[in-house]
Amino acid sequence: DFQYIGRGPPSKDLAYFFVCGMDCEDDFEQCREKELVKFYINELASNGVDVSLLPSFDELMKSLDIAYCDLYRWMCGWGVWGNSFLPNRVERCLDEVVQSISLES
Repeated sequence: DFQYIGRGPPSKDLAYFFVCGMDCEDDFEQCREKELVKFYINELASNGVDVSLLPSFDELMKSLDIAYCDLYRWMCGWGVWGNSFLPNRVERCLDEVVQSISLES
């Protein structure tokens, strides 16, 4: 059920899948998220995708934070569902943005 679809970085698909397509444990972010992103990249490579066209692992992880924020923004208009880590993850991401802006001022 990909109601949330459009053109964008691979992190958008990962965010949707991690939030809406999986039954995640409480420790998902600490234990499984990075492992699954690496698995995703390896599976693309093993199926003929030129991984040089993909963002690096670190870039993909940063992009995943933004994709979580975007997904949450979209879900707020429809009602939030899926795995419970999303609101806290978005709050931490936005706190980091605010802190970085404050440090620059």
